[in-house]
Amino acid sequence: MITKLTLLAFFGIAMAHLEGVVVVYLRKSLGMLDSDSNKESIGKFPERYLKIEMTREAATIIMLVLIAWLAGGSWIEKGVFFLWTFAFWDLFYYVSLFILIKWPPKFTTNRFTIPDS
Repeated sequence: MITKLTLLAFFGIAMAHLEGVVVVYLRKSLGMLDSDSNKESIGKFPERYLKIEMTREAATIIMLVLIAWLAGGSWIEKGVFFLWTFAFWDLFYYVSLFILIKWPPKFTTNRFTIPDS
């Protein structure tokens, strides 16, 4: 029998990959190199697209909250389900980016520093 936690983990992984693909397309459409750090990338974002990107990030959190709300019974269960799904989404978002564009170059890379040349 598949548990709620297993289904939520699969949801988080699938959502992470979808977002990873969107970010790869976004980076490519803006002419960013795969190796650019977030700090370098933000400098290349036109203001309008930066605001659009912030709505994508907000939508992600809203979707994670809603799936936890629908799956959970009590407030504690809803909170645990949110954190569980968020953890899978966050980890596998970076796994997806690494598989697609080898970014970050190492999983220990600080997301907001410029990589060494």
